[in-house]
This record gives sequence, structure tokens and C-alpha cells, in this order.
Amino acid sequence: MHWGWHLVRAPAAFADHGYCASDPWIVTYKESKSKQGNENGTLHPNQTGQTKIANAVYTAVEPVVLAG
Repeated sequence: MHWGWHLVRAPAAFADHGYCASDPWIVTYKESKSKQGNENGTLHPNQTGQTKIANAVYTAVEPVVLAG
């Protein structure tokens, strides 16, 4: 903790769900071009990746928020 901040790391499971994985948790170049018409979404977390990150953040902050 530094300056009141708590580091929340991306789930370690992301290591098995990268760009070349059969089940990536990130947006590929092809998906970005197809879904939004440009490459700007490439490598951003996809819906599954966002959910995994949200769960990690929730798990990290829940005790702090509940402590109150």
C-alpha cells in the first residue's frame, strides 16, 4: 500500500489466456477491426477478461470497504 492505494494484480490465469490462446481474455486485432472498425481495441480485455479483473478488484477491496 502506498498513499492509500492498494495494488490489484491481473489474475495469474491471464497467462494462459493471451493473444494466441484458444480462449483469449483479450481482444485480438481481427476482433477489434471486425467489431469496432479499427485496431484500437486490440489487446484490451474482452468481456471475460473484464469479468476476471472485476472479480480480482472486488476480492481485493471487499475487506477494506466492509471494514469501513
